Amino acid sequence: MKQIAEIDKDVLPDADIAVFFEINYDDWLELLKARSRPADHDKDFMKNFETQKFLLEATQKLCQEKGIELIIFPQDNSSAQGASLKLKGLLKDKISEKS
Repeated sequence: MKQIAEIDKDVLPDADIAVFFEINYDDWLELLKARSRPADHDKDFMKNFETQKFLLEATQKLCQEKGIELIIFPQDNSSAQGASLKLKGLLKDKISEKS
């Protein structure tokens, strides 16, 4: 995972805005329950939630180094349409701030 991140950091173009989708543990469990995939409940898979904080730290560091605006989007159990409209509003606000 670290090797992939290093390659991405060097190869991917810089963005103006990055969006990090953050979720709390209880909402994550609800989403997994709704998906109802057997592998989602494997004890080793359940440890993956903890990687979110490392991914956020890496994203924050990259955004700081490259001057990329970061939106931390709190993901919850709302509908996909509701979440997309909320994100659209956040992005519009950020873009209008830059104009």
